[in-house]
Amino acid sequence: MCGRCSAGTALGGTADRPALRSKGSAARPKLSEDLFAVLEQELAEGPAARGWPDQTWSLERIKTLIGRRFGTVMLANGVGGSLS
Repeated sequence: MCGRCSAGTALGGTADRPALRSKGSAARPKLSEDLFAVLEQELAEGPAARGWPDQTWSLERIKTLIGRRFGTVMLANGVGGSLS
């Protein structure tokens, strides 16, 4: 068996179907500095200005706002990391 084949089988594949190697975790989309400044303005206007019934920003609401406003999908923990 060749070195390439044995490496694939060591990862859980077979000689005929070697396992795929991970290329690492996918990078989370991030907002540019300009878009982040726009987000800060949107947040300053408050949730009620965006249709929510109260004045509480949650990570889920901010995530939804980012998706609606910028067409970018971010996980809630990615939103929290961006705001820190």
